[in-house]
Parts: sequence; structure tokens; C-alpha cells
Amino acid sequence: MDGSYLTFDVAYPVPAVAEAPCLRTESITFGSLGSQYKITSEVVEAWSHIFTKVPNSKLLLKNKHLASESTRSFLQGLFEKHGVAKERLQLEGPEEHYRFLQAYDRVDLALDTFPYNGGTTTTEAIWQGVPVLTFCGDRWHPAQVHRFCAPVV
Repeated sequence: MDGSYLTFDVAYPVPAVAEAPCLRTESITFGSLGSQYKITSEVVEAWSHIFTKVPNSKLLLKNKHLASESTRSFLQGLFEKHGVAKERLQLEGPEEHYRFLQAYDRVDLALDTFPYNGGTTTTEAIWQGVPVLTFCGDRWHPAQVHRFCAPVV
């Protein structure tokens, strides 16, 4: 693709694309399988605002730092400050890559982080058939953009 800055070649086993879980559960599960350092207080605040608009929704977060109980407790506390009960959060640690990608089977809509948005994480979500809600922009750091794009499919 002309002008692409991120090449992505899947030369390893990946799970098949699954049906959106909301079709079975009748509730929306948001997800982010990105690095923990990208989940800032501002990101938690924005995601919490989204949750207030989507009753019964859940959030699946999965990364290597969530193997730590103290990291999970800290993150739960950040969400609780914005009215999101810990029961709505699914915080999971790492797995080998194939099983990690299978976590997308439980996600209806991936949430991108900001200002440190996804590259590989976004590409893998799309590869696994999960649309991504992200900021519009013409570079990886769209901090000055104040509107959301339509989900990328």
C-alpha cells in the first residue's frame, strides 16, 4: 500500500476471526490489549465516560503488567474515581501470543489509547476482526485532535 509506514506480515499461527460476542451476550465488551504505560489517567477518564453511555458494558484489559495484583488494584482505583465499578473490569496478564490474540474473541470494540496510540495493537485487533475506536489524525501522536473517527474495520 503506497505511503504505509507500518508493514504487517502474519507469518505465524493466528486464531480464526470470531463472531462479535455482543451477539451472544447482548452487552458490549470494550477491550484494549495495549501496553500498560499507554493507559494514562486521561485515557481512563475518557474510557469511563464511554462506559457511562453504554449500560452493562465491560472492559477487557490485557497486558504483561496486569499480572501484578498491585497494578490491577491501582487501575481499578483509577476507574472507580470515575464511577466504573471493578465488576465491569476484566484485567488479565500475559499469555503466549496465539492465546493472547484469542482474547479478541471476547471483545466487540477495541479502544485505542492517546496520545500514545496503537500500532501493532491496532493492527492485531483489526486482523482479528475487531473494529477500533480511535482519534482521527495523520500521525501516531494525534494529541491535538478533538474528534473521534468512525471505528476502523
